[in-house]
Amino acid sequence: MKIYGSIFSPYVCRVVLAARYKGIKHDLIMPEGGMKTKEFLAMNPFGKMPTLKDKSTAIPESSVII
Repeated sequence: MKIYGSIFSPYVCRVVLAARYKGIKHDLIMPEGGMKTKEFLAMNPFGKMPTLKDKSTAIPESSVII
């Protein structure tokens, strides 16, 4: 599972802490070029963080992820 975003964001921290608490292995990735690149916007059209990606599914927004 991959979590896209910056550890300095409280919303990203919330998702990372929840994953750690549940014992879920994850990688925290800051997209190269930021959140407004074509590649990131293809995954999350809102261009916001965090975004959780597992296989082919991408889920934006910390409240939805948790």
